[in-house]
Amino acid sequence: MRWLFMGQLKVRACVQRLEFLGDAVLDYILTYYFYRKYPNCTPALLTNLRKASVNNCCYAHAAVKAGLHKHILHSSSKQMVNDLENSGRSFSGPSHGWEAGISLPEDLADLFEAIAGAIYVDSGNDKEVVWSAIRRLLEPLATPGTMEPDPVSELKELCEHKHYPKPSYSPTRDSVAGVTRVVAQVTAARTVYSGTGTGRNQDVAEVLAAKALLKKIKAAARG
Repeated sequence: MRWLFMGQLKVRACVQRLEFLGDAVLDYILTYYFYRKYPNCTPALLTNLRKASVNNCCYAHAAVKAGLHKHILHSSSKQMVNDLENSGRSFSGPSHGWEAGISLPEDLADLFEAIAGAIYVDSGNDKEVVWSAIRRLLEPLATPGTMEPDPVSELKELCEHKHYPKPSYSPTRDSVAGVTRVVAQVTAARTVYSGTGTGRNQDVAEVLAAKALLKKIKAAARG
């Protein structure tokens, strides 16, 4: 992978380009895999399979499971390794879904995408070579039976089914702590429900807020 070894500034720019390329290649090969694997799936189910597999949380989890985090070369890499090893979490399970790698550093997903991009370039733009190498890191892959909808999608579908107003998400960024706090809110049967989530970025915080809100709505429905 000669593309990853140049002068420091050139490496940074090159890796960012490889991340961009790898992101697009992974999106294509995973989408095409599900399209071919499940010919009878509805477009909605195919979309959910793709969403469960093509995301930064999934890539970050796969990177840790493969031990790739130990090879990141930057000033905080040792601290990252220590934090992960002392977290008490197990990364041996499936990488697909919304929850597996939700609190992991985004650098790990960037690394995963850059590797996919580098393989694509070094193989002469051969997507099959990329799939052969990357598939082993992502297995077991999502299936219609193992896939769980992410809380944001589940909340949206619940509100549509129950004819509730569309959920609202109000983000607040804490630049000191480096996190985003999101409050999700919806009115159901004349009652206002809210849930709060905090994450490294708005997307993660929204997922956690939607999860908290779903829990409250379901608890109220059970009485």
